Amino acid sequence: MLRLIFPLIFTFFLSCHAGTVLEKLAIMNGTLATQGQFPYQIQIQSSEDGSHVCGGSIINKRYILTAAHCIYSEPDVDLSQLFPDYDISTFGAIKELFGLVAPSDIQILAGVNKLDDKNGILYKVDKIIKHEHFTTDKFKNEVADIALIRLAEDIVFNDKIQPVRLASSENQEDVLSVGAPVMITGWGYTRECKKNHEEEVNDLRVAIRTISDFDECQFEYSEKRKNETDESEKPPAIDSGMICSIGFQYSCMGDSGGPIVDGRGVQVGIVSFSKDSLPDVHTSVRFYSEWITNNSKIAEN
Repeated sequence: MLRLIFPLIFTFFLSCHAGTVLEKLAIMNGTLATQGQFPYQIQIQSSEDGSHVCGGSIINKRYILTAAHCIYSEPDVDLSQLFPDYDISTFGAIKELFGLVAPSDIQILAGVNKLDDKNGILYKVDKIIKHEHFTTDKFKNEVADIALIRLAEDIVFNDKIQPVRLASSENQEDVLSVGAPVMITGWGYTRECKKNHEEEVNDLRVAIRTISDFDECQFEYSEKRKNETDESEKPPAIDSGMICSIGFQYSCMGDSGGPIVDGRGVQVGIVSFSKDSLPDVHTSVRFYSEWITNNSKIAEN
């Protein structure tokens, strides 16, 4: 089980967003990536034992881009039992108070395709920045699943470690068209996409998918929410900060936070969540490009 064990009641929130609602996003039916093909790809791992947490991408010499749910912990017990007198209408505030993983809990592995490759470079984490609108409350709409990780030292670039170019809200060429092919990379499960399935994945894989129609994706998720009688199984609503993709190759448990790039090698999305037979949903990099820029500036000497 891809979880980090923390003292007391907290563990990493590795079941994508909502426990039984959504499945954590590995590359199913994907192909092996070649060495150096995706030099911006990194692994977020436990600093305690090196176990896999999530994927992410290098965006400059000091910052990593990932999904916000990757750097959150989730209580192992019902917080309403611990706080019986707490107003349930503001229950999310408790989770916000305790939710953010400490920088010392994680580290970044860069420069490898195989996780057992001893030539990889480890970086310590200095700061974690989640989007201010992100919430882990599964009974609310899931929005702004995006976060930045600031490293304790500059990344040394080489042929195996390079930053990715990000889609920008100011560039019309970065607008995605329906049917456009995109690539997803990660170290997630490859054999079976079930929550209780456990699998050690060593090799970076790549999946090819296509961008689906946003309105259709939004409608499908809306219908699922409307028709689902079990509140805990209702999927999040789709908003303009998300993009959707479809395809035979898809994400599963372990790929969350990883980059989605278009045919030009520009990162257009972040692996976020999926639900049953519905399209996969990703955080739109273009939509949040201003937030990324404002929060990942590097102080010049």
